[in-house]
Amino acid sequence: ATGLGVDYDKVITLNPAETVSINIRVREVNPVVDIRSRPPRALVTIDGKRYGLTPTGPITLTPGRHRFSLVKRGFLPLRKTLYLRMNDTIRLDFPLTPITKRRRK
Repeated sequence: ATGLGVDYDKVITLNPAETVSINIRVREVNPVVDIRSRPPRALVTIDGKRYGLTPTGPITLTPGRHRFSLVKRGFLPLRKTLYLRMNDTIRLDFPLTPITKRRRK
């Protein structure tokens, strides 16, 4: 069975004329994220709360919209808003953009 982001496998051996009914209960869980950055060691903030330096996780969040912010000296701040659903397990890999110094002519 597959659904709700969950895979379930079970082998059942039946005789040719045999039928069987199977009930499967799936427990929904809050979304989980793992956060990476290139380069690593960027400060991660989600919805205004600090979670440490990348790589970080697993972090369990509530379903819904979340604001992610990554900050690292020498790189442009990165901000993303993502919508997470029940049972999501996500690895986020954020490339950071270096700040380039402009030369005066």
